[in-house]
Amino acid sequence: MNPFAKWSDDQYLAHNERVLRDQAKKKAPIGLIAESIQKEQLKKTQRLDRRPILEAEIQDQIEAWLKTQSHRCWWDRKRMDKATTSRSGVPDFVGTITASTGLGGVPFGIEVKRPGSKPSVEQIGELAWMQKAGAKTAVVFSCDEAKDFLLGLIEKS
Repeated sequence: MNPFAKWSDDQYLAHNERVLRDQAKKKAPIGLIAESIQKEQLKKTQRLDRRPILEAEIQDQIEAWLKTQSHRCWWDRKRMDKATTSRSGVPDFVGTITASTGLGGVPFGIEVKRPGSKPSVEQIGELAWMQKAGAKTAVVFSCDEAKDFLLGLIEKS
């Protein structure tokens, strides 16, 4: 297993930048150091290993952010690494935003997809049922989209 598989893009870039700097200090004149750092900075918009981002990686990023928001919401993440008894199509994240009054809250469901993919018929159906029951739902393609959705709910509650 690749020990770097769970690293974020920023972690890859920071590591590679440190390695380049260390190597450059030992071998290269200052001009080459600056050039190699510029090349690394240009790669910030690209994944270093050229593989598409996995849905699980996006979910991990969202989960890490949600852990910092435990004072504002309760949530649960659907597990895909073990057999489950939940229905097919249940959103990846289900939870409740705590109301500012301390009473009640806003239920939510978030389905996470890789950029370029679409939710299945079952997923769309579960999101529709949740909306009918009064929950706010979203299909997101990045951690930033999930944050924007949830922060919008927090502001409205």
